[in-house]
Amino acid sequence: MASGQGMERQEPIECRPTKDFLRHIVNHILSRYAEKIPISAFNEIRNRFSKAEEKYKFTVFGGDPYRLLDYLDSEDFDALVTYVKSTNVEDVLQSILKALAQEYRESCPPVAEKAEMRLKELMKTEESKERQRLAPEVVYRFLKMKGYKVSLRDDGAVEVEGGNFSATIRVADSVLHYTICRQGKSSRLESIESKLERIREL
Repeated sequence: MASGQGMERQEPIECRPTKDFLRHIVNHILSRYAEKIPISAFNEIRNRFSKAEEKYKFTVFGGDPYRLLDYLDSEDFDALVTYVKSTNVEDVLQSILKALAQEYRESCPPVAEKAEMRLKELMKTEESKERQRLAPEVVYRFLKMKGYKVSLRDDGAVEVEGGNFSATIRVADSVLHYTICRQGKSSRLESIESKLERIREL
């Protein structure tokens, strides 16, 4: 992997982003996850990105955003991927890569394309790992990170509570078994039948 350390690139005309990767993308995404992931993971991810900016100088404020290509191809980024996988917070890095690809798509296409490539790699390995590691704790953390009100019962079942619904999820032999209940009111029997038909079609 090329670290990009000491390498000089001539910034191409097509790489002129206005949003800074660390301040406008990474910090914004991390603020959304601040209460959803362990504080140790939050601080570690933030520190790794800060060190990467110092090393690769990819800031838009006097640096070269094109050098994000060097960073995304580096062992430093590979180490970050390994870390988020080991702490089950891949969703954070996925969101950062998605935002980078979206924000740089018009202003710096090469970096956007590289971000999308790394995102696809991360999602592919996560899907493979997900099939192997399904457990009540994994289901609980995943739904909690997505913003749901969840609890893990002593018998291993995951309970999800919403404004007008509830769900119970159990894991057996790497298969999710779920029961979803929807609450509501109606003055017409036909409306109940209609809802039952929609549920039966799921």
